[in-house]
Amino acid sequence: MDIIFIDTSIFESNNFLESKRIREVYKLAERGDIKIVLPELTYDEIINRISKNIIEASQKFKKYRNDTRALRNVESLTEKFEQFDNEKVQKEFVEKLDAQFAKSNIEIVDYPTLNIKDIFRSYFDKIFPFGLGAKKSEFPDAFALKSIELWADENKVKVIAFSKDNDMLNYNSTHLEIIEDFDLWLSDKIKEIESKYHQKRLNEIEDFVKNKSDGIQKEVANWVNDQLDDYSKYYEYSNYLEVHDLSIVDIKTDIEDYNITNVSEDYISVELKMYVKYKVEIIINDEDYIIKDSDTKEWIFMDTKPLLIDEIRYLDVELVFEIEPDDETVYEPEIETINNGKNLNV
Repeated sequence: MDIIFIDTSIFESNNFLESKRIREVYKLAERGDIKIVLPELTYDEIINRISKNIIEASQKFKKYRNDTRALRNVESLTEKFEQFDNEKVQKEFVEKLDAQFAKSNIEIVDYPTLNIKDIFRSYFDKIFPFGLGAKKSEFPDAFALKSIELWADENKVKVIAFSKDNDMLNYNSTHLEIIEDFDLWLSDKIKEIESKYHQKRLNEIEDFVKNKSDGIQKEVANWVNDQLDDYSKYYEYSNYLEVHDLSIVDIKTDIEDYNITNVSEDYISVELKMYVKYKVEIIINDEDYIIKDSDTKEWIFMDTKPLLIDEIRYLDVELVFEIEPDDETVYEPEIETINNGKNLNV
C-alpha cells in the first residue's frame, strides 16, 4: 500500500474537495488502497488557504452581485444573490473537510520536536529548500518535509510526496520520494487497482483512446473552429490594427496521452491530453501603406495584407464513459469539458 503526502498546492489546485481527482484520492484512502499522512503544519496551511479563497471569492461575489443587481428582481434567481457570512461559510467548509479527512482515515502528524539549528543553518547556507531568494514561504516547506521525514523514519516506511511547488521537488531523502506529476501517479494507481477487478473495462478504454476516438477528435476540432472564428482574438497579433477578414485554413488534432481521473459505480472519467495544430489567415491593415489625411489629420491605411497564424495548443478534454455495475462493457463516451471549460486563447 502506498503511503502518500499531498502538499497544500495539490489540495488547492483540486479545489480541496470538489475535483474528480481529489474525490478519487479520498475514496482510495477510505477503502484502504492508499494511506494519506499530513503534517499538522500542512493541515493548518490548508485551512489558511481555504480562508483566503473564501475571502477572495466573497469580494468577487459582491462585485458580481452589484454589477448584476437587475437580476435580483427575478424571483427564480433571488437565492443565488443572497449575501453570506464569511466566517459561517468558512466554518461549514472546514467541518466538511474534517469529516472527509476522518472518513478517509487521513493521519495528521503532530508538530515534531525539531533541532531548529539545522533549519536555520540550511536557511543561511542556502541549502534546500532555501534557495537564493530565501523566501519566507520556504520555512513551512522545510518544516512540513522534515515532519513527514521524521514520521517515515519512526515508522520505517517510505512516503510518496506530491507537490506543485518547485521548492519541494529537489528535496533529497531516503524516506521520501517526491513526485511532481500527481495526475499521472493517480491514473496509474487507479489502473493498478481496477485491473484486479475490471481489466476488460480498462482495455476497452485504452482501445477507444488509441483506435476509435475519431468522433471525439472531430468534436474537439469543431469546438476549436468555433473558438478561432472570433475576430476579437486576433487584435494582439495584428498589433491592434483592424482585422478585415479571417479564414481558418487548417485544424489538426491528436491525442498525446490520457489519464483516468475517477471511477464510480456509474462512470469512468478520463482526461485526454490533446495536441491541436491550427492555421488561421487574417487580413489586416498594411502599415507600409499609410498616409495622413490633410484635412482630418487622421492616418488612413491604403492597403491590407495577409498574416498567417500557425500555432500549437495543448487541451485537456474530459470524457465520461458510462458503465453498468454488473457489466464489463464500456459505452461510447461523452465529452464533459474541453479546455477545463475555458475559452481558447489564441
